Amino acid sequence: MSKAKFSRYVLINLLAGASLVVAASGLAMAQQVALSLGSGSAIPGRSVSLNLSLTTSGGAQPTALQWIIAYPASAVSSVSVTPGAAATAASKNVTCSSRTGSTICVVFGENDSALSNGVLATATLNIAAGTTVSSAPIQVASVAAIAAADSSIPTSATGRLIAIRPTSGTSQESSASSTPGSAATLFNPATAVAGDVCSPGGLASLSGEGFTSQGAQAATSLPLPTSLGNVQVKVNGQAAPLLFASASQVNFQCPQLAPGSPLDVTLIAESGAAIPAASSTMAPAAPGLFTVDATNQGVILIASTNQIAMPETKGMPSRLAKPGEHLAIYADGLGELLNVGAAGTTATDSQIQMRNQVRIFVGDVQIAPESTGLAPGTPGVFEIGAQLPQNVPAGSAVPLHIQVILLDGSVVESNEVSLAIAAAGEAATPTLTP
Repeated sequence: MSKAKFSRYVLINLLAGASLVVAASGLAMAQQVALSLGSGSAIPGRSVSLNLSLTTSGGAQPTALQWIIAYPASAVSSVSVTPGAAATAASKNVTCSSRTGSTICVVFGENDSALSNGVLATATLNIAAGTTVSSAPIQVASVAAIAAADSSIPTSATGRLIAIRPTSGTSQESSASSTPGSAATLFNPATAVAGDVCSPGGLASLSGEGFTSQGAQAATSLPLPTSLGNVQVKVNGQAAPLLFASASQVNFQCPQLAPGSPLDVTLIAESGAAIPAASSTMAPAAPGLFTVDATNQGVILIASTNQIAMPETKGMPSRLAKPGEHLAIYADGLGELLNVGAAGTTATDSQIQMRNQVRIFVGDVQIAPESTGLAPGTPGVFEIGAQLPQNVPAGSAVPLHIQVILLDGSVVESNEVSLAIAAAGEAATPTLTP
């Protein structure tokens, strides 16, 4: 698959949640089972209930499921889970076990009844009374699905960034709502980190409630539209290019403003209501590495192939990368560019000039990029090219992160993702491309 073709798939699939969902022909997860967490908000000391919905897209139906709900312990003190209509209709039980920062759950029963689409379970999150954060990323990860014949079914999952509002005297919190919320949370779509996440021309997301009554919509052409699902995002009064819009999340491209510029970000909901985000400032860089679904696997392609550098996975072109091979790493928020096109468009490789420098770390091994620029056909998404040296560590989950070196010499680090690397001299068996 060509770089341009892959990048178009990236554009279409910058969907809800904190990760880049790689789904489409060529990088398609043969998805048959998906778990998605509903939206909600809460105030410190109270609780919020989020529905975990099951969707199957053909093939074998699941008879048992397992997943992990991960959350910041500083914001969420405990989690309880009850079965939903889809589980009770199939006479299934839900059993969960919690530890600090995560809850693992299993849906099972002494029967071979298949689970149908619908609300599988409801997770009630108790928000820590003393928390001072304004949002908390709730991840759904390590999903496993089993069919009646004890065969594994490919899965994916979508988490949620919940807003935590200051105590306002109200005693009632709800989950999903069609009524626009009073505020939206601004966060990095690659890392789910909230705060000053806009960098010049980079990507950002807004999370909240009641943005639109229409179904989720993704941009499919360039230049990017400034309205999706009758929703707009205005930054300092100017409509921003949009990549994705749903009732609870909108992904947009930040403007090309100088670092330090004040940002007034407001979402205009389908109803016409203006939903403000917290005041923000343009960051010189806000690097984030994209991941596959709700995992920590980085979106890292083995160059000249359409294969992700990860353990071989059924239904997805994948294999271990080998020392000496070239990689394409996908990221956002690397900072200012020179000679970029208009907002919502992309520039050609010959036009790209970056103000900041980038370093790559694979384990403890530092690698200099061979190239860094915008991914073709994908505004706001960067493609970093690098060659794996012979001395990189081997393993199925080798850590990788990047550093952005600003003009003043200060360093901004990205989140850490993983990739799979074969031992030096070990042959890597490619998977078949669907």
